[in-house]
Amino acid sequence: MTVATAGWVERDGLLRSPALTALGLVAGFSTRALGSMAGGVYPLQEQERNRESLARALGFDRVVRVKQVHGATVAHADGGGARGPEAHGQTGRA
Repeated sequence: MTVATAGWVERDGLLRSPALTALGLVAGFSTRALGSMAGGVYPLQEQERNRESLARALGFDRVVRVKQVHGATVAHADGGGARGPEAHGQTGRA
């Protein structure tokens, strides 16, 4: 099973890869079901609550944000909820 061929499973507002889970990796993408996490349309307090819900769903105490851009940069997440650098992806420790 590979990440490319295993597909993704949507549950509780998250898209997750069974292949990554089988490797012991925590990875997922939020869907609209978890609400807005950023942007200027929704109140900042609502966005923060939605990020807290995402963190709990992934088994973390918080999420660390990056400004998502297309490219080859991967940021290491080592701080708390503040907006991080521009990056295509991020890594971190549980």
